[in-house]
Amino acid sequence: MDSPLRPLVTAVEAGGAEPEAPVVCSPSLPVLQNRIVRLDSHSYKTTVQAIFNSYRGQLDRWPIDPPLPFTRFNSGDPFTTFAASYSVNEYDFEELLVAARVAAEAYPAFVVSRGGCFKTTPGLPACQREVISELTTKLFNRPASELEFDEALTSLAEHQAAGATPVKAMELVARAFLLSPRLLFRDEIGTAEKGLNSYQRAQLISFGLTGRSPDAALWALAGKDELQTEAVLRSEIRRLMAKPESLSSLRRFFREYFRWGQVLEVSKDPKATFHQPAALVQDIELTVERHISLHARAGLLRAVLLSDEVHVSPATAKSWQVAENSNGFMTLAGRPGLMTQPAWLAGFSEGEHNRLVGRGRFVRERLLCTVVPPLPGGIFPNIPDQPGLTLRARIEQQTSGQSCAGCHRLMNGLGAAFEGFDHFGRPQTTDNGAAVDTSSTVAGLGGREVAVANPTDLMKTLSEAPEVHDCYLANLFAFYVGRTATREDQCEITRLRTVYRESGEDTLAAIEELLVWQATNARAEVTP
Repeated sequence: MDSPLRPLVTAVEAGGAEPEAPVVCSPSLPVLQNRIVRLDSHSYKTTVQAIFNSYRGQLDRWPIDPPLPFTRFNSGDPFTTFAASYSVNEYDFEELLVAARVAAEAYPAFVVSRGGCFKTTPGLPACQREVISELTTKLFNRPASELEFDEALTSLAEHQAAGATPVKAMELVARAFLLSPRLLFRDEIGTAEKGLNSYQRAQLISFGLTGRSPDAALWALAGKDELQTEAVLRSEIRRLMAKPESLSSLRRFFREYFRWGQVLEVSKDPKATFHQPAALVQDIELTVERHISLHARAGLLRAVLLSDEVHVSPATAKSWQVAENSNGFMTLAGRPGLMTQPAWLAGFSEGEHNRLVGRGRFVRERLLCTVVPPLPGGIFPNIPDQPGLTLRARIEQQTSGQSCAGCHRLMNGLGAAFEGFDHFGRPQTTDNGAAVDTSSTVAGLGGREVAVANPTDLMKTLSEAPEVHDCYLANLFAFYVGRTATREDQCEITRLRTVYRESGEDTLAAIEELLVWQATNARAEVTP
């Protein structure tokens, strides 16, 4: 798969491609394109939930339980924020129809239960206009236009003329709004003079950070058009960032960056009842939440690569090879970072053995932003089962030839460092009757080769490599901007690196720069 981040780093590829000449930064360079962004499943749920809240920003219980649409994404996209994953396929549409029906059926009864005019005089146009105003405001995250009022009131009148009660007519209108593109998609279509308007900016930073509609404070500022200044915008971003537990987008970024959810798709021997993929995912998710709460302002990447503080539950204790009554956070020597957790190791394995090359390729492409060419057509890897030879030894036999070595030197050494764990993520000292060797040489780190003895050495080496931090920022850019970076983005990337390093590796500071940049800079029309 081609790296979406290739323009941002110097790739170390087989054949040694020369890096492109740097872009000369100029104020005249186009920086952002207009775009339309579809809500994801979490944002859809929280937005629809808002119509059941008495006040904007209040987090009442979710009173209905429909199937959520938009839970799938395009496997060709590196992140769910990319364009193909924001399309609406037939499965999304089927689930969307059900979700809209369930929410619409519940909404009029909810409005009646609160009292007011809709309980006593639901047929009055003024009352209907009041209900529609609240409904559209909460769904669209902006005041309704006169055209939207006219369309809704006309539709209400037509339904009532056809025999529907005012309450039933409101249900049908609500269903239409719940299926409207004005709900499902938020636009980032600005002007060259002002960029996005204040309501668009409110949505961008609120959905971009928390996955929720703008809260009362943000809504009030948008209504006064006070989000047009960078100072106010930064202040609001920092306010939303003040509660790390609300930063759903950052948790989602790490989930998609490290792809530990793959463990749910790998079939293992059903007799291995100790292997509980969902519980392993919960362990790694709780670990990441803890890292974000402790390190988001300083050294978060280092923590996720190096920290041996992990979460263990009774359901996963055997995978971790610790006491079965373990429950909570503990320190486990020899388990540095997320990629030595059973969830990640088992996710990057086959049913009965490790994926040594796959693990190495992941590190090379995702942590070092290096493009590894795909297998030539007609070549199918086949590692024979030879007693007395470890998986690593057999792979090295198969890939040492001249036609394979160029690419495999970029992957094999990285993957070999994890061979101290089996395909369930448990520690192992032997494999296939032979002693495991986790030592290797990692190529392509600043033009040098680095010897590592084990995963701890590897993670320490990676955490200190400038290329890894640059790649991390490139991934943050791709996730929060929602597209592959271009050469014209090099100026923003350079600024991002400066902010990140001068702030002491503050991930939230880097995200702040990306959100401010998106909201304030000139917008360019997309040329077909």
